[in-house]
Amino acid sequence: MTRTAQTIIVFAFAIMNGFISPVQAGVVSFTTPGIAIQNVQLFTGSPVQVDASLTAIGSLTWTLDIDANGNTINSDSFVTAAFFGTLPTEFAVLGLAGVPFELRSLPTDQSVTTTNDGTLITVVSNFSITVPAAGAAFSTATPSEFISTIQGVPFSEFYFNSPAVTGILIGDNPLGIPPGTLVGASFDRTVSSVPEPSSAALLLLGAFGALGAECRRRHRCANA
Repeated sequence: MTRTAQTIIVFAFAIMNGFISPVQAGVVSFTTPGIAIQNVQLFTGSPVQVDASLTAIGSLTWTLDIDANGNTINSDSFVTAAFFGTLPTEFAVLGLAGVPFELRSLPTDQSVTTTNDGTLITVVSNFSITVPAAGAAFSTATPSEFISTIQGVPFSEFYFNSPAVTGILIGDNPLGIPPGTLVGASFDRTVSSVPEPSSAALLLLGAFGALGAECRRRHRCANA
């Protein structure tokens, strides 16, 4: 089973079960499934220019230190996000269409705050995109700001929007490009909770479809 298919199945079941971890003493800690979408432009003006929308499914683990007024103590609050997807057809120019990628938040320059009696949450964070099979990694040049209205902490429903453009830096890569080189931009980012329950069923169907395709591929290779 591919990592993408496994991830979709795990988080689809988490959605249907409404999973939130228990509150710990003094700190609210919980995990939410979610979907991350963003537009990217890479290698603009070159023969391998890519303009695409990336969609990934995963989870966000929140650790929020809340005061009596519902506001966070920022130095003790953070979020760890991990999403998984496959590169769309636009990446065929690089020979990477359908290849799995990972999208993760980075702890550097990150801040998480809640205000308005704990009903408005703001996350400022860098993030990375890695394509393990290609030995390629990218990261944002500047942190992005995500803001969402919530019902209070802990929460399960959210819709973060981050439209501002931020540059994309390349890290390790097989192209010989010096790490730290600006190679593109990310914009129109959203991170949201996964709709229940019909969308979860669709995610499960998609996961089993991906699993079936992988099994057929392996069968063809074995008989080649």
